[in-house]
Amino acid sequence: MTHRHHNAEEEAPRKAIKTKKANKEDDVADAPDGQVSKAEIKRALNDEEAGASSKVTERTVTATLPPGHLSHSRDIYLVNFSLNFYGTVLIHDTELKLSYGNRYGLIGHNGCGKSTFLTALGKREVPIQDHIDIFYLDREVEALDINAMDFIISDIEAKVAKLEKYAEVVMDSLGPDAMELDEIYERIDAMDIATAPRRAGEILHGLGFTKEMMAQPTRDFSGGWRMRISLAKALFLEPALLLLDDPTSHLDLEATLWLESYLAKYPACLVLVSHSEDFLDNVCTHIIDLRLQRLSYYTGNYSAYVRTRSENEENQRRAYEKQQNEIAHMKQYVARFGHGNSKMARQAQSKEKLIAKMEREGLVEAVVVDRKLKLSFPNPPPLAPPVLSFTDVTFGYTPEKLLFEHLEFGIDLDSRVVLVGANGAGKSTFLKLLKGDLNPLEGRIQAHAHCRIGFYSQHLTENLPLDRTPFDGGIDGMRSILGRFGLSGKAQVSPIRHLSGGQVRRLGFAYLAQTSPSMIVMDEPTNGLSMDAIDALADALNEFEGGVVVVSHDFRLLERMERAEIFVTENKSLNRWNGSIMEYKQHLQAIITAQHEAYISDNM
Repeated sequence: MTHRHHNAEEEAPRKAIKTKKANKEDDVADAPDGQVSKAEIKRALNDEEAGASSKVTERTVTATLPPGHLSHSRDIYLVNFSLNFYGTVLIHDTELKLSYGNRYGLIGHNGCGKSTFLTALGKREVPIQDHIDIFYLDREVEALDINAMDFIISDIEAKVAKLEKYAEVVMDSLGPDAMELDEIYERIDAMDIATAPRRAGEILHGLGFTKEMMAQPTRDFSGGWRMRISLAKALFLEPALLLLDDPTSHLDLEATLWLESYLAKYPACLVLVSHSEDFLDNVCTHIIDLRLQRLSYYTGNYSAYVRTRSENEENQRRAYEKQQNEIAHMKQYVARFGHGNSKMARQAQSKEKLIAKMEREGLVEAVVVDRKLKLSFPNPPPLAPPVLSFTDVTFGYTPEKLLFEHLEFGIDLDSRVVLVGANGAGKSTFLKLLKGDLNPLEGRIQAHAHCRIGFYSQHLTENLPLDRTPFDGGIDGMRSILGRFGLSGKAQVSPIRHLSGGQVRRLGFAYLAQTSPSMIVMDEPTNGLSMDAIDALADALNEFEGGVVVVSHDFRLLERMERAEIFVTENKSLNRWNGSIMEYKQHLQAIITAQHEAYISDNM
């Protein structure tokens, strides 16, 4: 069976293929945040076939079920898998293999198609067995009157119905004594409505919610917190296939560490995009490398992938060089002795045939070296200290709830300040005070007369003209600035909405560089960035001769920043952490574990 998901213009000549509507407002819309929808449950209960095509203008997907495909299998295996996005080939004629019980880290450079790949799976645009329920976390829960707790447990009945239907499929295929049935019934028992609030509460607590917050309507939360609610629902439902695209982007360090521990025990099939080496190492059992329009599979975590890929490429390089040398020698022999009727001429003809056979069977490919991304910010002129100072600063959005009290702090051009701390402790507020967007209730914030602050926000996309191209605006030298940040060729002239998340972030860096700042201030700059881009950003900040202030939960970036001073936002102040960022992680992990165990004990 070949499954195609194609554009509306292709619909007419393919009426023989059963269709399934799956555009941007498809039947997932009645199931918030990508969980199994009522329509999908109905299809499963009626034994309807999964659809084969739909009206999507941006993605084109093709895939084929292999011979001997088992409809009751919990594994996903497709061949001839291809994926296009707005006419660009992202994946070409490769295998898709996802085994139940494995936790896959999907990696690749920005713009290679990771998010588009997850979307195609999440929208069921490929032939995935009906009994495999999918949760694709691609958006936050809507602002509704239902509270966070009730929202999370609201779909238990649909989940149980899905599992019961799967049990029927297994029984019909394998008989009533099938071992798979025991696990299915265990999962049904685990969905007991009586214990649902306790289980949902443990997940919400791990993601940073207090009991009071769990009872609040979702409309009372910001977008970032509503995304946490969606994530909590995904973890609570425990789908057979869980798809997470940069799930830590809306989390603080504490919630990130809890999620890391939780996902490391995820029992079904997990595919996640993450740009944290540490996160991938601690969560994943396998790595999928989306590279050169192919999906390559590696056993082990990210560190194991790096070692294996390096060894494979070294072996490939040696085999390529050996084969090319053999071909060169044979071609030289043919050129010298390939004419006439002598014995040597006959040998030359044999060598020609051997070369032709080698080419038919496929030559060893040359190793394609990843292009190293290089980012840079223009260095500012020197400024005498103090460049920016906080003197006896007190601030709170109300006088009753102060975030900072009598704060003394200074930043100069040689400063490398890293801010960490729990959500709500005041990190973003400190950046707003630094920029001058907020005024202190007491005290004084004074900046050098010639200090220019360049600010990068994690909410960058909210302020970008998505229908314009990065090159629009007529800024002198913008083309070379974009090129410095890895945006060249098509990326410069495509609408911003067609760029990947990581490319949009690099566009933000380019706009920041264009302002020639004395001090770079970044709020969660690594969300959506690939690992090579994170490393390039760290290098650029290390080489920058101005001041740097960074709020981030990305250990890869923070570990690579040179001369970084870590300050914890707590107790209405900024307190210096006298240790490395990895020591701070261990310190946090111990606190989180103790707090979560105490919560579970109090709510047994």
